[in-house]
Amino acid sequence: MILSKFDAKGRLVVPKKIREEHEIKAGDLYVLQENSEADTITFVKMEKAILQRIAEGEAEHKAGKTVSLDDFAAELGIDLQRD
Repeated sequence: MILSKFDAKGRLVVPKKIREEHEIKAGDLYVLQENSEADTITFVKMEKAILQRIAEGEAEHKAGKTVSLDDFAAELGIDLQRD
């Protein structure tokens, strides 16, 4: 187990060994996923998070859980005029 702590500005130091193992570089973006029940926060690299969301969207579309933009707009009472 590796311990790390937050500084006064809320920054977390990720030890060099972990940064190297996971190829974490300055400027990388991460999504923080909270789990209040388990009292945990998971860091997910932005690229992976985007790919995960795309896969979830494709699965919802295949399952028929999505609607077209026209149908969605109509539900909201918005008229999408197209030329």
